[in-house]
Amino acid sequence: MSSTQTLLVASLAAFTALACGDAPRPAAASTPAAASATKPGPVTPGPLPDGHPPVGEQLPDGHPQLASGAQRPELTDPSQFAGSALLKGELATTNVGRLMVTLRQKGQTGAKMPLWAYVVDLDDPEVEKKGLLAASGDTREFVFVLNKDTTILPSPLPKNVELEVELRYDADGSVDTREDAVFAVVDAARGDTGLSLVLEKPAQK
Repeated sequence: MSSTQTLLVASLAAFTALACGDAPRPAAASTPAAASATKPGPVTPGPLPDGHPPVGEQLPDGHPQLASGAQRPELTDPSQFAGSALLKGELATTNVGRLMVTLRQKGQTGAKMPLWAYVVDLDDPEVEKKGLLAASGDTREFVFVLNKDTTILPSPLPKNVELEVELRYDADGSVDTREDAVFAVVDAARGDTGLSLVLEKPAQK
């Protein structure tokens, strides 16, 4: 048999096999939609506390830096800062405004970003449960505990930095206005439970 005849016989045999059986089926190609259905999506960061700078922007020196897209780190530092403040004069009797206890890094220049903060509104009907005792004459005591459970800004505390606690009274409750604010500051260290401050409006000139 010539080579031409051999090639013809082989071609007929292949054609017969295709006619009698099922034709080969192409493998199913994976579509982009099917691939994306199993691919995990990006991690969405949890909500940040009110007043916290947006994630991804440059934060002040000494403030824990958060990379864009990162989860806010859990707060595990057991440190606490506690003490009392004596409100004097008209601050002892007012029921308007807000008291704010903040922990921050000492010696910062520019805007001082709080690490922890505890807030009491003076018109709160349960204000005594939050540490502001009843007035006695022209004085009123405010007992505070600032820790990982009471803070509204749960930032991890930076290591090896000096800290300070500020008590601020603000008549309109806004940190953006400073004209109506009265404040006192005291140095603090982790575990301090005997902090003492006095808050009084300066005498009018």
